[in-house]
Amino acid sequence: MKLSDKSVRMIGQLMKFNLIGIVNTAVDLSVFLVLYSVCGISSYAAHSIAYLAGTLNSFYWNRRWTFRQQARSGTGGKTFLRFIILNGMTLALSTLGLVLLTRYGHMDAVWAKLTVTVGTMVVNFCVSRMWVFTQVTERR
Repeated sequence: MKLSDKSVRMIGQLMKFNLIGIVNTAVDLSVFLVLYSVCGISSYAAHSIAYLAGTLNSFYWNRRWTFRQQARSGTGGKTFLRFIILNGMTLALSTLGLVLLTRYGHMDAVWAKLTVTVGTMVVNFCVSRMWVFTQVTERR
């Protein structure tokens, strides 16, 4: 069975997205560990700040590399707004997961952080591809 050009492009995007996701996770986790373990900031505040650092890194690289063709025709402002909305929702879901896993699941904060990060990656890719980095055009 031969894959269509669209399928090949989507697989390539998924691979790039996951590679950037690994880098974002490293940024996110590094910032989280410094803020939580070294600076003594609460796990929830450290999670939010670390998530923002990973989000900004993610937007830059996904717009420039992963979804370059799709993002090219869109406006940066609309794409960034959609990206922020998606990541705000993902932050809320991951924070809820962090609270549930640490308070009620009695999971260590670092393991809980890793668990919710993995859990939100698939949703983030699908919504990024279908909504955030679609060809957004300005109405004139």
